[in-house]
Amino acid sequence: MLVLGPVLIPTQFVAGQLGLMANYVLLKHSDEIDFLSLFALVGISVTVQFGWAIFLTTAGIETQHLAEILLSWKHFEFASPHKRKLLNKFRKSCRPIVVGYESYFRIKRLSGMKYLNGFMKGTLRVLLTIA
Repeated sequence: MLVLGPVLIPTQFVAGQLGLMANYVLLKHSDEIDFLSLFALVGISVTVQFGWAIFLTTAGIETQHLAEILLSWKHFEFASPHKRKLLNKFRKSCRPIVVGYESYFRIKRLSGMKYLNGFMKGTLRVLLTIA
């Protein structure tokens, strides 16, 4: 997360704005642009939005599984109660691995759906603005 974490927030912003700008051009100026440009804008919009939503969903599922690993340590069998006590102390001291940027941005299981919801709200706001 040291390398990927700081990149996540600007990527989220760029993916959202790029998709909204492509949708704005498609909605407002679709009759003025040629077929190849129209095809490119639709491709950019769909690829960026669904690619980022798939990344967020996959990272959220991975984060959920990584948190379950610490919970699974409760079920280990030990020969002595002292070893079990030591592992429980160690387990409580471990923070689960989270995909995100420190405490600013954490990707959870529903992050992809929330992103698409916000994107659709933004597109509807663009429609209301130009109407």
